[in-house]
Amino acid sequence: MDANKLIGVVNFKVRHIPSQYISITKIEFEDRGDQVYYCWTVCDISGQPIATKCLGISNKIIKGDRLHFSINHSKYGIDNYRINRQKVFEVIEEIKV
Repeated sequence: MDANKLIGVVNFKVRHIPSQYISITKIEFEDRGDQVYYCWTVCDISGQPIATKCLGISNKIIKGDRLHFSINHSKYGIDNYRINRQKVFEVIEEIKV
C-alpha cells in the first residue's frame, strides 16, 4: 500500500460568529488512493479547539480537479458547521500558502 500523499495545503481566515474572533485554520489535503482526506480545526482566542472535523471525499463524487473540489468542500463544511443548530463559523477568505 502506498503512503498517503499530500496534495495541497490551504489556510482559511475564519470568523467565530458569536465572539467575532478571527482565527487562521490550516487544512492539509491527502491523496488516499480512492479518496481525498482532510481535517480542520477552528480554535478560540485562547487557542483551544472549538470544533474539529475530518472527512474523506470519495473519488466517485469529485467533479473535475480533486484539490479544487476538496478545498471548496472544506470551505462549505466550515461555513455550515453548527453547534446547537446555529451556524458558528464564517470563512472570510482563503490565504494562499
